[in-house]
Amino acid sequence: MNQPTVLLWNVPVFSAAYTALNAHPVTQKFAFSHITPEQTGEPLSALAGLSEKTDAKPLDCSDTPAVIFCGLTESDLDTALLVLRGCGQYIPLKAILTPHNQKWPFGKLLQELDAEYKHFQKEGKFR
Repeated sequence: MNQPTVLLWNVPVFSAAYTALNAHPVTQKFAFSHITPEQTGEPLSALAGLSEKTDAKPLDCSDTPAVIFCGLTESDLDTALLVLRGCGQYIPLKAILTPHNQKWPFGKLLQELDAEYKHFQKEGKFR
């Protein structure tokens, strides 16, 4: 991967989370990509710049904000998570690009994360 990349879903440019991530000295070296509904059928690897884009059909996704970290070192990931915790805006869905999920459509990962989030909300384990 050429550059550490952060895929953002439903995290507006003027949001506290985006502003904090974009302003921190460590995270300024990251590429940020705001995923649109039309891109939800694309594999994560394509959205992260690891493979070619496809003509995949968009998938239905919830509006729940999400951040997917691609190619970050452990230290950079820790910093990014600290920045997110401290910004005052809660981003409920977070994931890391892995060899296992890199071929998944973005929307499939988002659906899985959202289902898990809703399950744990019912259990009272997330706010």
